[in-house]
Amino acid sequence: MEITKTLAAYGASLRFEQIPPEIVRVAEERILDNLGAAFAGVSYWPYATALLKALPADGDAGVFAQRGKRNACLDAAFLNSTLTHAVELDDGHKNAGCHAGAVVVPTALLLGRMEERSAEDILTAIVVGYEIEYRIAAAASPLLIDRGFHPSTACAAFGAAATAAKIKGLDEEAFAAALALAGAFTSGLKQMSKSAPMAKAIAVGNAASNGVRAALLAAQGVTGPMDIMEGPFGFFSLLSDGERAPQTTTYLGSTWLIADTYVKLYPTCRHTHPAIEGLIELTKDISPEEIQEIDVGMYRVAHDATAKFFMPHNAGEAKFSTPFCSALAVSEGSVGLGHMDGAWLTSPKLLALAQKVRMTVDPTVESLFPKVRGARVKVKLVSGEVREKQVNELKGSPTMPASWEELVLKFGANSRDCLSGEMADRIVGIIDSFTTKDQLQQLWALIF
Repeated sequence: MEITKTLAAYGASLRFEQIPPEIVRVAEERILDNLGAAFAGVSYWPYATALLKALPADGDAGVFAQRGKRNACLDAAFLNSTLTHAVELDDGHKNAGCHAGAVVVPTALLLGRMEERSAEDILTAIVVGYEIEYRIAAAASPLLIDRGFHPSTACAAFGAAATAAKIKGLDEEAFAAALALAGAFTSGLKQMSKSAPMAKAIAVGNAASNGVRAALLAAQGVTGPMDIMEGPFGFFSLLSDGERAPQTTTYLGSTWLIADTYVKLYPTCRHTHPAIEGLIELTKDISPEEIQEIDVGMYRVAHDATAKFFMPHNAGEAKFSTPFCSALAVSEGSVGLGHMDGAWLTSPKLLALAQKVRMTVDPTVESLFPKVRGARVKVKLVSGEVREKQVNELKGSPTMPASWEELVLKFGANSRDCLSGEMADRIVGIIDSFTTKDQLQQLWALIF
């Protein structure tokens, strides 16, 4: 089947001129959105300072919001992707449960600066990285999840390797070697989401570093297992289903999977979002005291990932808690970064409301998964009234996309503790016309 070589041939040969203007615009949006997620990670992730101190700033690669400090390339790749994924505000794929942007965008910006590439080169690498990572993750899921692997971590090395290979201008043979080596570095056990969700971002950062490492090795002539996808002990055979491997290259070159990206409007696991949106709508005119019980019908993967923590002890657990997020949705009418700190986590009102949440695997919701990641929410009031809503689409999804203006507002909120308003506006302006202004040096100075 030679899947690795087929993907590499696509990645190595794609030119900017072949990308439709509307897809170029999506790639620009992905830059802005993931940069904002990274700045939020710097400001709000509890481990950010510790990680930045742990890795010495003694290289020539930029780290987000560190104002001129430079780390070694692989350390910077690790830090930038970790920070981008850290507070659950990075984008994802509508079916695959995979957060490609957390590795693809930081890798493209990091190496784009180091290799002195043009805006067109960077955008092309982003499109390639999303396409290859999404294809692998979409073909492997949901069996990948069922077998205990976290899609964003298990597939991220492929996305980072593809992006890095494109930025470095690797030919088809070396590009294939980069993907093969990235496959050899595959990891990402889902247990971290259950036991230590704050550490999940570190695993995504590690996968990004592995992908960049794979491309750097391939550039020096190192080769890898070309049958890493379809081999009897390869990626699909062990992590998913070997028969799904050919789906990875179906319609390759005629689709643009980056367009299937969703935007996260809440800083929590995406599996909590259908309940959040449904409850905000159902309870906007009632008080928490009027509620007797909240029922959330979920697909099984969402239940397994987010039904454990009724009394979260930290931000990591809060982001993976449907009860806590539901309580916030009802009590505050929103779920934001500021809700993830200690004062909210110990609120008697919120914790009491969280205890009223009942979660089940709903057969109808489960039957629609993974194409539809929704929820059925029901609110029973003390008065006896029952309100119910089925949520199948979320704001920010490909069918209900966030506008550029909404992305700008999100970026401003996420970056306000790292950037002045003027700096944030300048970044937005540069990205808004990324291919028509020669302002990359200004951008590097603003983000690194």
